[in-house]
Amino acid sequence: MSSRLFKYLRFLCVCLLVSMGSDSYAVKNYFEISASEMKMLPNFCKTGIKGVPQKERIWMNHLCPGLNALNHAKLNFSNQRSKKYALEDAERHFTYTLGHIKNKKYRSFAFLKRGEVYSANGDRVAALADYNQALTLAPKNIAVHLALIDTYIKLGDIDAARRIINQGLKIKPNSKSLLRRKKKVN
Repeated sequence: MSSRLFKYLRFLCVCLLVSMGSDSYAVKNYFEISASEMKMLPNFCKTGIKGVPQKERIWMNHLCPGLNALNHAKLNFSNQRSKKYALEDAERHFTYTLGHIKNKKYRSFAFLKRGEVYSANGDRVAALADYNQALTLAPKNIAVHLALIDTYIKLGDIDAARRIINQGLKIKPNSKSLLRRKKKVN
């Protein structure tokens, strides 16, 4: 009788695994970065961070896997479950990074990337909060301006988008990206 029960339970387990889909039990570990994935990451993920004391670099072990997870989420068009997992993992990595990082340049970068995660999840209010933190830390970073502008446009706050466009154009008057967005909101 126990052998019969065992066979039945094994059958149920196999059915359960098959019904869940192959991706549900093959979870990507974003700490394991392949050579092709590494090509998509910033140079500091390949070479390490220069100008930051070694004892302050613990967050580096989370920033690059977070970027890897975010890249996977952006490139994953067909499997919503995998995309959701990648975004959750990226958010965890960026939140850890922000809890430990002191360097303003990389802190601004981590806020920008976590804002992208929030935006991809549809949480534009949280995205705006992170983008504004990034802008405070790096007011001349045009990528932050663009993220803010795009989010304000999605929220329908065209006046705020115009304000950020004008701030950005004072920094980089010939920016094609800013000029395209200015044309879009006028």
